[in-house]
Amino acid sequence: MSTQFFTRYVPPTAAKPKTTTLPVDLPQKRKRTDEVQEETPKKDADKKRKKEKDVEKEKKKKKKKDKKDKEDKKDKKEKKEKKEKKEKKKNTEAVAEIEDEDVAAATTASAPEETLKKEKKDKKDKDVKKEKEEKNDKKEQKNEEIVEEKMEYKVDETKTEESTSMEIDDLEPAQEIQPEETPAKSLQPVVTATSDSSDDESDEDAGPYKAPKALTTAATEASASGHSLILQKLQRSLARAKAASAAPIPVAQEEPVIPEEPEIETIQATGLVALPQPEPVKASKPISALASLPSWLKEPISVSPTTRTPFPEIPGISPKLQARLASLNFPQAFAVQTAVLPLLLEKGGKGVGDLCISAATGSGKTLAYLIPIIQSLSSRGVTRLRSIIVVPTRELVQQVHATATSLASGTGLKIGTAIGSRSLAVEQGLLVSHDDGEVSSKIDILITTPGRLVEHVRATPGFELTWVKWLVIDEADRLLAQSFQEWVDVVIVGLEEAANKHAVPSVAGVDLGDLGLRSQRRRSDVVRKIVLSATMTRDVGKLAELRLRQPNMIVVEDPPLPDEAGGDDVDEELEQFSAPAGLREHVTPVDNVEYKPLYLLYLMRQHNIKTGVLIFVKSNEGAARLAKLLETVGEANDAEKYTVGLVTGEMEKKRREKVLKRFAKGEVNFLVCSDLISRGLDLPNIRHIVNYDIPASTRAYVHRVGRTARAGNEGDAWTMLGNNEARWFWRNIGKSIRRLNPVNKIPITLEAEGVGLRAAYEGVLYGKE
Repeated sequence: MSTQFFTRYVPPTAAKPKTTTLPVDLPQKRKRTDEVQEETPKKDADKKRKKEKDVEKEKKKKKKKDKKDKEDKKDKKEKKEKKEKKEKKKNTEAVAEIEDEDVAAATTASAPEETLKKEKKDKKDKDVKKEKEEKNDKKEQKNEEIVEEKMEYKVDETKTEESTSMEIDDLEPAQEIQPEETPAKSLQPVVTATSDSSDDESDEDAGPYKAPKALTTAATEASASGHSLILQKLQRSLARAKAASAAPIPVAQEEPVIPEEPEIETIQATGLVALPQPEPVKASKPISALASLPSWLKEPISVSPTTRTPFPEIPGISPKLQARLASLNFPQAFAVQTAVLPLLLEKGGKGVGDLCISAATGSGKTLAYLIPIIQSLSSRGVTRLRSIIVVPTRELVQQVHATATSLASGTGLKIGTAIGSRSLAVEQGLLVSHDDGEVSSKIDILITTPGRLVEHVRATPGFELTWVKWLVIDEADRLLAQSFQEWVDVVIVGLEEAANKHAVPSVAGVDLGDLGLRSQRRRSDVVRKIVLSATMTRDVGKLAELRLRQPNMIVVEDPPLPDEAGGDDVDEELEQFSAPAGLREHVTPVDNVEYKPLYLLYLMRQHNIKTGVLIFVKSNEGAARLAKLLETVGEANDAEKYTVGLVTGEMEKKRREKVLKRFAKGEVNFLVCSDLISRGLDLPNIRHIVNYDIPASTRAYVHRVGRTARAGNEGDAWTMLGNNEARWFWRNIGKSIRRLNPVNKIPITLEAEGVGLRAAYEGVLYGKE
């Protein structure tokens, strides 16, 4: 750095003393000119601003220092903790070695020479490991010391940089340093001089003023002694910082340990022979659920549903009863009747015990047990209760009673009913007579519900089960699943007690008890039990409650196909379901559940369904709403007129009977109902079954669709499926029911809004005109 001296031109004036600007570093400073004095207030303001900036910088620097100090303290603490842990490890290892040496010394007296050699080798290995660990520890300590030195060096650099910056900032603006490339030149202060001489040369041409040599040398020495030293220190510190940052930190590297390659022995293969392998064994079939059943349940008597036999060809039916069947327009027997009648009639049924019958609804099960009962009781001499028929509902009681009275006309048999719609006292007078203190039965056949039967057994005087020969349980799956005042135990126990009254205590004057034998009942007095259902259970526990005697199982269904009988994937169930042979099943997808009633109306119109329709809904409330909606739409639509009826469990019995009679006569086109009438009822003229709501189970579906296609006739079943119901239907109903005809899928498309039938529906639903 160098400073040059310039002269300022001053016009000639009166005699004035010469004034010169001395170097800044001289001890004696002179006053400046008036112009310089005027600029002092501005400079003072600038200085204040710089001081404020300096104060802020110092605060920031202090914060940085505090952070660095904290980090340094943390690093030191971590290093101390590491050293302490290492020392603890060394102490524990030393103690363990001492203990090992003591144990070795105690055992050397008794150990052989080979064990001593092994112990020496182990000690050598341990010593080698210790030496390696000590070397590694020393290397790590060296690395840590190097890192610490580097951190201290960085702290010193930051301190030097801060000191130099403080010194440079303290300088005045006139003392700014401008470094140049040539370090040989020194810094020189700017000096201006004015002369008070009035020479012509100075007046005419005021050239540059050349200071004397003594003055320049003094200025250069002063500047070199002050500022150049500061610059040199700054340059040195910067150079050290660059060198430290550029130099890599030495890290101790362990020499890689090269593992010794094990010697591999070469073995030549000679005389290799393949080991004998066992023959592949076929996968065993899964154990069937029917394997643990008794033989009569596991291998039932199977009858095809298409089997037909004329009644005159069935042995055992009396000519009088054949004529009565012909008059009722029953020319031939259906499949279940063909299989059951020979076993139950007297001539062909000797030695045959109780029967369990599984047949679809409408297959003729009622006639299958009424014919042998009426024929066996037609020759009785005295009126006594000899047959009990138990059914689950009042409607089914009336239906069976109507069939029995028509079939038994002309035989003199008296048939009675016991249901809960009448008072118990009234029924007692209809069933039992009291003449001159003698109690006798007024009926030969009783058709009843299970709860009412229990009440008469317990509370009706003279109501005895002593002479009962037939016990029929219709819709057995439902009756056995529900207790009904524990009717099974009451009735079965009552029959067993009655059997003891008819027991034969002795034979040829010899008491059977003395011979160690139980008293026997005559064959004519044995109660024959008939258990029927469209979905007969094979649960041995439930059937055991009935105490069946030498039972047989009859199933009305087609035999399984070869692949079904021997398939490994078939999971045999304890319950098997079958649909009527003349039934056609259809599925209608419903994309929008809000328009489900409209889908039903379009279904009726698309397939020209106008009468004989039974619509099943899952709840009484839903059935009532749907019936009201259909009735209102029918009244609003002049083009398609129809009448709607409703039957639910909440209605009175008389009102239900009235609606059913109107439906049987054809006065009601659509009958909306709950599952109340899904079992057993034989309603004429039912051509279509609509499952508006899907049933709760496969059994319920079988009973619903069994209201049509009865007695060899044909019928259609329509099921309306929402998007979230299709999977359950196809898995539980589409695959688990035996059927002759496959299930058809029939889509339905709705009209546009405000057009045709949809306009009438929307007008009723939303109040549009």
